[in-house]
Amino acid sequence: MAIHGYSTRLQSRRRRAAATLRRFGISVGRKRRIEQTIDPITLCEVERPIFVHVDGKSGQETVFGATMLAQYVIDSGDFRHPLTRCAFLRPELLRLQRVSALPVLDEMERSERRRKERQEQESLLQWLEGEAMEQAQAVARSVQIGSVFQLSTTALPMLVSALERVRAVDSSRATEICDRGLQMIEEIEDCPLRLSAIRHLRAMKGRIEIGMPLEAPEVAPRAVSQSIFALLLENQRNR
Repeated sequence: MAIHGYSTRLQSRRRRAAATLRRFGISVGRKRRIEQTIDPITLCEVERPIFVHVDGKSGQETVFGATMLAQYVIDSGDFRHPLTRCAFLRPELLRLQRVSALPVLDEMERSERRRKERQEQESLLQWLEGEAMEQAQAVARSVQIGSVFQLSTTALPMLVSALERVRAVDSSRATEICDRGLQMIEEIEDCPLRLSAIRHLRAMKGRIEIGMPLEAPEVAPRAVSQSIFALLLENQRNR
């Protein structure tokens, strides 16, 4: 009885293990005949070695040429089933790497690192863009209230500093901020500082596009007075 009970438990364990292996497309027992002969990626006859994927929910099998599937996920960086768009499990990718002899898991880890780096960069850019847009709005407010001192000593220098930080990550996003700032200022009517501010922002955008550094955000007292005088003189000429 004891031997019979042990044998029954062993068979039960084997059946559960076989079911788990089949879930990951690993053949057990006698070699199965593959019904599918067309590779879903190449739409040609499946080349050996083959990779059999079994859907964990439906039990549907998909047969791929292992080398072709491995090359596909490595080149595309997309580690999902090409048809169902469900992510391959790590054991499945490990089996694909073993069958195809290609570094699937290594590439997946590199792809994950690149994806995280892109997400972190995008998050940083969004924060920097928000800061730069606040400074562009401050420039527009200075123009609207006609404050030469605020425009030349605070608003423009702080915008320059914010744009430099954005440009250090992505110069194209810095030029977009210049465009949005210009649009805000161009919509302001009957303001004597309008043309001067537009000229300054266009100059900033041009320097960003050709890779030249922007004017230093720190303005010395003498430079402040000279800047204010230049703005006032320019406004007189524009009238």
